[in-house]
Amino acid sequence: MRIRLLCSLFLLTGVHTGHAISNTVISLAQNTIHWPTETGVYYSVEWTSSLADTSSWKASWYDQTAVFATSEVLSVDLPLFYRINASTQPYIDSPVVQDTFFRQMDVELRSETNWWNAVATLSDYQTWHTQAIEQLQTGGTETNLPGFGTVRYLYLGTGSVILISHGGLMGYDNAWMLTNLMAGGHALLCPSRPGYPGTPLLPATNDTFELAADMMAALLDALHITNQVFVFGTSAGGPTALQFALRHPEKSRGLLLFDAVSMPYEPNLADDNNFIVPLIVPESFQDQKSWKLLQGTARYPEELCYQWLQLVTLTNAATQRELAAQLMAVPEYRDQLMTFTRTITPISQRYDGTINDDTILFTLPTYPLGDITIPVFVSHSLYDGDVPVANAYNVLDHVSGPTSNCFFYGAGHLFFLGGDWTNITHQAIEFMNDCP
Repeated sequence: MRIRLLCSLFLLTGVHTGHAISNTVISLAQNTIHWPTETGVYYSVEWTSSLADTSSWKASWYDQTAVFATSEVLSVDLPLFYRINASTQPYIDSPVVQDTFFRQMDVELRSETNWWNAVATLSDYQTWHTQAIEQLQTGGTETNLPGFGTVRYLYLGTGSVILISHGGLMGYDNAWMLTNLMAGGHALLCPSRPGYPGTPLLPATNDTFELAADMMAALLDALHITNQVFVFGTSAGGPTALQFALRHPEKSRGLLLFDAVSMPYEPNLADDNNFIVPLIVPESFQDQKSWKLLQGTARYPEELCYQWLQLVTLTNAATQRELAAQLMAVPEYRDQLMTFTRTITPISQRYDGTINDDTILFTLPTYPLGDITIPVFVSHSLYDGDVPVANAYNVLDHVSGPTSNCFFYGAGHLFFLGGDWTNITHQAIEFMNDCP
């Protein structure tokens, strides 16, 4: 996904139910909350300094002293991880209600029962976190390419190869989102680009999109793939796909771009939803947000889909609400949204590559697209609020090879949701079958 999608992991949790609490960040180590209390309810605050120290919750600020609520506001300084206990009895030993929260920089906490209670316990989070990282580190296949170091890739199917340049915040497992393309007798080869799972950034090197393209070419050689491949780029993976077509035309049979970047991306620093602030957090926070996103997607897919659409489509809120309801009423699309969520988590394992991508995308040079003479297929949503459709026109207007396109509206940058996805992949397969 494009870098802008990264901010969603820090915004999707902002479901507006219950009493909102303003969260003023003092530093990365401490923050203040203002808790709207309820009459007749007692509150106390417990905290722990790290997830590694979950065996002993502390309560040094209030020492388990309950605060009598009189419809006033309880203001408390909190560290990284805390939980607030509520009870109808003072001096809580075994609270009737106990909600555990992880400190977050940009979400509103709530004092009444809502979907936050669906978030599992710390032990559940730790189990998931360990397993998720292990799966990423052992999934696919690892190889060592001279000059490029360790590269992890996923190779699915047999037939003519589609070489995938995955989107931002993803990795080699992005291939699982694209299995529809295999219907035409194609195989998927998806390496993690530098900084993504299993493919570290090279030390003391600026990992450019040119370097990533050369790495992918070296991988083809290592796998003894001599036939020309279809180069596929999506979202932030677009520039690497373009560079591959420019630098390795002898290996390229055709180029496919799905809502892909081809022009500089300059974030709006005045935008409250900008990715910069949420990114500057310790890795443990990133993965907590990953866990919450997974749990929210499983339990409240319509709400999560709606909030994704708010971030990545140009439509209004009413249209986004309606579309989210329509999409998530279909089990197949719910499954696809969950597959997408799994392929962007845990964030910490995809963080370096995403930051590296964004640094380069900010000043992306003008590519000599006229040098691309192979056939090109471009698919792009006219509603894409993440990667503007101008990126598609930029390619179609400047490449020298034959072009075809598929413009649609749908779910914007979530182009893989809904009936449009079937039509897009059908046209893409036809394009590949017609390539000489």
